Amino acid sequence: GIQGLLDAAKALAMTVVDLVANPEIVIKVKEEFEQNK
Repeated sequence: GIQGLLDAAKALAMTVVDLVANPEIVIKVKEEFEQNK
């Protein structure tokens, strides 16, 4: 229930922090996304 929601929110927040800290990850993800279209 709520604990799962909190865990998901934490995971999402960590992902955002990683993306902000590592802009090259964003570029890689975008490139992969474009290739997978």
